[in-house]
Amino acid sequence: MLRIYGPDYELQQRKLKPLKRSVLEHLKDHGPHTYNVLYVLFDEDRSAMIEPVLQDLLKWNYIHWQTENSSMIEITARGLALLADRDYWTG
Repeated sequence: MLRIYGPDYELQQRKLKPLKRSVLEHLKDHGPHTYNVLYVLFDEDRSAMIEPVLQDLLKWNYIHWQTENSSMIEITARGLALLADRDYWTG
């Protein structure tokens, strides 16, 4: 199935990019956290923008959500590679 997102999707992704980077950097520097901790840390104005960020990072395997035992979220090797990709963050 072909999906065409359009300019609205592109604009939303550009707005969420700094939050994605902040989440990945935090997980890299401080280790795994639960969803609730990430929500409190990164959604201070209660706009609920952390949810689409986490879902997008999860969708592309940049984070791993361990739902079996503790609901911990951790960065993956692919997430670390994305952090190192300067072209992604500046483009």
